[in-house]
Amino acid sequence: MQTLIAEKDELGEQIVIIGKKKHAEVIGLAGYSRKPLLIEKEADLKDVVFSDRVAIFSQTTFDHNLFLTLAKNIQDRVRQATVHDTSCRHITQRLQRLVDFAASVDVLLLIGGRHSSNSQVLYETCRAVNERSFKIEGVDDLDRTWLRPTDRVGISGGASTPQWQLEKVRDYLLELSAQ
Repeated sequence: MQTLIAEKDELGEQIVIIGKKKHAEVIGLAGYSRKPLLIEKEADLKDVVFSDRVAIFSQTTFDHNLFLTLAKNIQDRVRQATVHDTSCRHITQRLQRLVDFAASVDVLLLIGGRHSSNSQVLYETCRAVNERSFKIEGVDDLDRTWLRPTDRVGISGGASTPQWQLEKVRDYLLELSAQ
């Protein structure tokens, strides 16, 4: 992707990178263009003047639906736009499975790092389909008032959440249900 960004930049195309502006991947990709435009949300497009030719790229872990919406908005405003959908298919497929899972339980506990962009995207995705979704780093963050005795509780984690952390939360919930 870096090579393609550099090539498109050399050809005079305006480089647009859609993703979290402070994410390491976005910052790294921006380094391959002289004047990259970083877009994270709809409001970022408000006062932008685009050149005639635009090349659009995505942070691999960025919300795919939001990427498509923002890319379409840009395409509608320029003469020529090439969209390079560089979002990770694995992440996109995982998000859909997680949406289905979150909708099938009463409470969803998403375990991930407080500053993890991936975990935050997963949490927001769950919350959109199940308002009783909660993001925690571990057992210590779990508030027992979130849970009712008859709840079906689902547990999932961010991409870098270790399995033992998920198991620790599961074991804690099993202890609670035995009381």
